[in-house]
Amino acid sequence: MHFVNVQIVKESKYNITQPLLLAVILAVGMLVGYRLNDRGELSLIQKEYASKNASIKSINEVLNLIENKYLYKTNSTNFTDDVMSSIVDKLDPFSRYINSEKYNSVNDRLEGHFTGLGIESLFVADTLFVTNVLEGSPADKAGLKSMDRIVQLGNSVIVGKDRDVSEVRDIIKKYKGKDLDLVIVNRYGKKVPVTVNISNVERNSIDKNFLLKDSIVYLSISQFTKYTYRDFMKIIESYAKNDKLGKLIIDLRNNPGGYLREVTKILDQFFETSKLTMVKTIYKYGREDVLKTSGRNFYNIKDIVVLINENSASGSEVLAGVLQDYDRATIIGKQSFGKGLVQEQFKLDNGAALRLTIANYYLPTGRSIQKVLELDSNFVDLKSSHYEKKDTFYSMKKNRPLISGSGIYPDILVEDAEFNKINYLFWEKDSLFLSWGIEYIKKHPELLEMDKNAFLKSNIPLESDITDLKEKLHKDIKKTELFLTFLKSRIGFILFGYDTEGRIIADNDPYLNKAIEHFRNKR
Repeated sequence: MHFVNVQIVKESKYNITQPLLLAVILAVGMLVGYRLNDRGELSLIQKEYASKNASIKSINEVLNLIENKYLYKTNSTNFTDDVMSSIVDKLDPFSRYINSEKYNSVNDRLEGHFTGLGIESLFVADTLFVTNVLEGSPADKAGLKSMDRIVQLGNSVIVGKDRDVSEVRDIIKKYKGKDLDLVIVNRYGKKVPVTVNISNVERNSIDKNFLLKDSIVYLSISQFTKYTYRDFMKIIESYAKNDKLGKLIIDLRNNPGGYLREVTKILDQFFETSKLTMVKTIYKYGREDVLKTSGRNFYNIKDIVVLINENSASGSEVLAGVLQDYDRATIIGKQSFGKGLVQEQFKLDNGAALRLTIANYYLPTGRSIQKVLELDSNFVDLKSSHYEKKDTFYSMKKNRPLISGSGIYPDILVEDAEFNKINYLFWEKDSLFLSWGIEYIKKHPELLEMDKNAFLKSNIPLESDITDLKEKLHKDIKKTELFLTFLKSRIGFILFGYDTEGRIIADNDPYLNKAIEHFRNKR
């Protein structure tokens, strides 16, 4: 996860109320209603349908009989959660029952914030190491650094075997809004008492941004949270000259979606013309909503590349698809996931929530990116939806053929077998490689004195330190340049954060190399 507590110091020109197209649409499943729906509407639905549907009445009767007549005492909460999950699981893959225990964490992720220290950490052997301190977070304000070791939280000593991060999380929760006294062993080996106020930390959904070759601005959006548009505009403002930006790469690889409202606000910045259709949403019984551009873009962004892969879904497919439909950007990468359905989240009386698929959405050309769903016909009549399949559509400006269904097809395909293999290995074994990075820095304390630029330019010796990795991975690791680059990126992450990690990998990233080549060919 990438978390940042962003504080706006100055009033930027884009921090004004925009005449937003439809103020009630958002995503990660294309969730409808910025408040995730209130109780009033759900109560009306319950009154309307509970009296009409004998099946719903039967479910309530069974649960009530179990509660009141069954010989043994039961856990009614677990019963309800299990029954609700079983029902919803018979629907499509994106409808979901969220129990009360998970509700807050799920919503915090969507809202883009959480309560805590504001660190990323890892237990290595018997000690909790700080691997990243989030900018502007409570931990950052208290002076914590990566490679610090936390040995005590309040009165709880957290050093020892079989410790777990969940134990740390439980302690921190008890201090929400309060000061928590820590004892740390800092990166230089000195034991230091630290006091941290446990407060709100914003998740930074734009986890990397930096300049590439040829003055290309690169930014990576991991998910569209409540603050993504604001953070996007701050980054564009920092790089723009005279309100102009020449070349921009938006990396949406592995982005599962998010608030549709944030997606459309970002899209709005790429079009000077108003009333252009961005997304059409068609609900049950044929009702339609259309999101259109406002014509109020604040920056002139000339050339755009969007990077996608097979894990780019939902809101990220909307951003890529709209720009592709209008020939406004070049899409580079792999075919995307293929999710063209809209969900709405309803809060329930028991503290849980129901996230329910309620509509299809369509791109400006009229095409859908929804892949074929295999649903159980005993429970769902797929033919009853308003999804319309058509093989080929054509882009709005250049009249290029565009494929409909099964995601967004890139304009330029990337062959990335070796890169993907190593990237997946580092993702799958993330804790192992972080542990290795921590041990490497402990062996080479001079790295703690290096500044970021010196580290980026350095050729630190890595080959002799991977013997233990081979044993732990149970794999024959080849000392390829790409593998060693990924190792250095892990060390760079621990020392300097996500940007440095991204910069180290950039030169070896086939997606970025294709994007740079594309920009050069346009000269």
